[in-house]
Amino acid sequence: MLSPSQRTTILGTEHPRSEQAPDRAGAGPLPFSRSARFCVRNSPQVPELRRPEKAQPYRQQILELFASCKGNLVRVHEELLASGAQLSYQA
Repeated sequence: MLSPSQRTTILGTEHPRSEQAPDRAGAGPLPFSRSARFCVRNSPQVPELRRPEKAQPYRQQILELFASCKGNLVRVHEELLASGAQLSYQA
């Protein structure tokens, strides 16, 4: 996650492909990754992500498995898949 100061820096940096951008041939690498493209224009505020939680229907089962698997999340995921859940590990 980017800090507010990093977001402000990114928002203040011109996009290299814009018509107004100077020649960047010798400028060197930017101090942030390309994954920082999600920044909302002209706002240092972090956007709120609104997406459905895929694991919500399995919440109680996950909590029980977490306890029985002694915190081993890989094992929790394996047990969920074995019970028929269709979730990626990241979900």
